Amino acid sequence: STLSSSSAASDVYKRQTLESGTMFFAGTVYADRDQCIAIRVNIMPAGQTVCYGIMTPDDKLWYVYAIDSGTHNFRISNSGNYKIFVKNVSTGDVDLEGGYVSY
Repeated sequence: STLSSSSAASDVYKRQTLESGTMFFAGTVYADRDQCIAIRVNIMPAGQTVCYGIMTPDDKLWYVYAIDSGTHNFRISNSGNYKIFVKNVSTGDVDLEGGYVSY
């Protein structure tokens, strides 16, 4: 299942393989001030860690960490386009998939 809402812009990213230390940009979403961007990640194999979050319009990174899977809502303080990213912080390759939505 995907994160979705009838009035929200949402997207799902297909399974990606990330080498250790690499970052994947899943897409860009527009959000207004006081909206949220929710991101969901599923990570394989079990026990691996990624950080995931948003890059703000002024190139600041807001992120959290997840082991195996995670969902997080980022509250937006300034309207604009936000890039969705995932970075592999594990020592080995990871496969990941997930989605994101603004609401």
